[in-house]
Amino acid sequence: MTDLGELETFLGLQIKRDRSKGLITVGQQNYIDRILHRHGMQDARLSLTPLALNLRLSGQTGNEASVSPDQDVSLELYQFAVGSLMCAMLGIRPDLAYAVGLVTQFNYCPNLKVEHWIAVKRIFRYLVRTKMFVLEYGTSNQSGGYLDANWGSENDRKSVGGYLILLNGDAIS
Repeated sequence: MTDLGELETFLGLQIKRDRSKGLITVGQQNYIDRILHRHGMQDARLSLTPLALNLRLSGQTGNEASVSPDQDVSLELYQFAVGSLMCAMLGIRPDLAYAVGLVTQFNYCPNLKVEHWIAVKRIFRYLVRTKMFVLEYGTSNQSGGYLDANWGSENDRKSVGGYLILLNGDAIS
């Protein structure tokens, strides 16, 4: 066994420890910079939110859907971009969960429209603005959780729910 020193990176996460304050900070700025550059969005204008207000994406989902012949975006490019966003969301970005979940619904054989790609690009523009966001775990005893659902307000009348679990003052799930 070899001691490599204090942990600084793990699976793309940047970890900083301040023992005097009892804080551990986890960030993903390097990964976010890489995916923004890979998709040509590093100099995009900033967005305050990951989704437009009252955004409704339409299109079929499932194996029966067909890709429209006049689409501007390839299915592979769309899936690659959404997968990159999903990795960021699962790392330390719970603020992306609803937006990524929405665009993920059109990942397999979607009837892709320009509106789907615009929604994905808006999430990238939000990441340009918030790439320095981190989770900071401290010594506080603030723990608990939140749960919410929209109870069938989507076009297909299906409910969408979400939850957030906190430990020592920040999100863990």
